[in-house]
Amino acid sequence: MVVVPSIWPEYLGRTVLEAQYVGTPVIASNVRGIPELGGDIFLVEPGGREMLKAEILKVLSSEDRKSKINEAFTEESVCRQAKEIYNSVYGHASR
Repeated sequence: MVVVPSIWPEYLGRTVLEAQYVGTPVIASNVRGIPELGGDIFLVEPGGREMLKAEILKVLSSEDRKSKINEAFTEESVCRQAKEIYNSVYGHASR
């Protein structure tokens, strides 16, 4: 999950775009620039701490989200991702 609690406009919104690209849920302030990015963004009013807290808890308690997190961070998937990174940086790793 990525939380973007901006109080000023986000004209580029790169953090939001990068999170969306990899399928990470985004909770962000409803300031100019963020809603225009589209996609699944949970919007909260700037400075609305209670609403922000509620949205974070909602995302964390989602059974679908828990399942995706558990799948993404198995020992096998973490090792596979580390090997892919190693290979991309240092060339083909020996088996």
